[in-house]
Amino acid sequence: MDLRLAEINFGSWEMIPWGAIPKAEIEPWYKNWIYHKASKTGESYHELYERSVDFLSNLKEKSEALNRIAIVTHAGVIRTLNTHISEWKLKDSFDLKLGYGQVLLLRL
Repeated sequence: MDLRLAEINFGSWEMIPWGAIPKAEIEPWYKNWIYHKASKTGESYHELYERSVDFLSNLKEKSEALNRIAIVTHAGVIRTLNTHISEWKLKDSFDLKLGYGQVLLLRL
């Protein structure tokens, strides 16, 4: 298991209903969810993007001889990898609609 494929780290917000997070704490994240960390101990969406792309870069270096690779991961990671491969802007990554258990074919 590679931790770079983990879903975004919401830190102290993990397992807390959105409505229970103090408004003063969550508002800055709502305004700049790409670069603002989710809670003081979490990460930003951009940090998720960076570690996902780092995983992909390492994978490409190690697996030149492989034609197909299956990766099982979370929607956030899938969206950031798709954004990188498709050269989308990160703010548009949620334009990719994903269902639970959906398979997405990405071509490098």
